[in-house]
Amino acid sequence: MGHGDRPDTLPRWQVWLVFAATLMVSAGCRHALSGPGPRPSISVAAGAWGRCGKGAASTGAAYLTIINDGEVPDRLIAAASPVARVVELHETRMDGDVSRMRPVPSMEVPAHGVLELKRGGAHIMLIGMEDEKKLAGPTFPLTLTFEKSGERTVDVELREP
Repeated sequence: MGHGDRPDTLPRWQVWLVFAATLMVSAGCRHALSGPGPRPSISVAAGAWGRCGKGAASTGAAYLTIINDGEVPDRLIAAASPVARVVELHETRMDGDVSRMRPVPSMEVPAHGVLELKRGGAHIMLIGMEDEKKLAGPTFPLTLTFEKSGERTVDVELREP
């Protein structure tokens, strides 16, 4: 060894090798922490139905059952349909003796559970719907957006109010 050589330092190629190995291990840990893991498993039960009021620009509602067979909860965060100008998630609450509807930002679908949207409870409000006579058929599409599961589009049967 020469006068300036230090026996406690690694050759440059070994330093790069250690650095590269550290990066690969770090990337693997990040992938393991953010990997697929438990996920919700969202489906919509058959029998989704809706109604619309009489006359142009009326208000209607959609009712359906959302099933989560997954290990973790999910949230319904939005809905949309081409038959309504505005679509909102709503809940119905009693205020004394009066039943009141109000918009909510989301609705939880519990793990291994069900979210039932029904008359007198949670539902999807369809505001500014086409007149029932102008709708294309006996069903209309409704797109549901979930926080973790993305979008699901269902056909909603149109029934008399």
